[in-house]
Amino acid sequence: MAYEDRGTPPERQREFARRASTGAKLDAGNHPFLPQPAAVCDVLLAL
Repeated sequence: MAYEDRGTPPERQREFARRASTGAKLDAGNHPFLPQPAAVCDVLLAL
């Protein structure tokens, strides 16, 4: 879940997450790959 995402409300993000088989949480906005590329890479590699 992107806590600072102003485009998708947290309730909606939680709804998406409930339907997913796996998930990750980052303290980031809508595009976490811009300010935190290493964290996004770690999440993807863990999948």
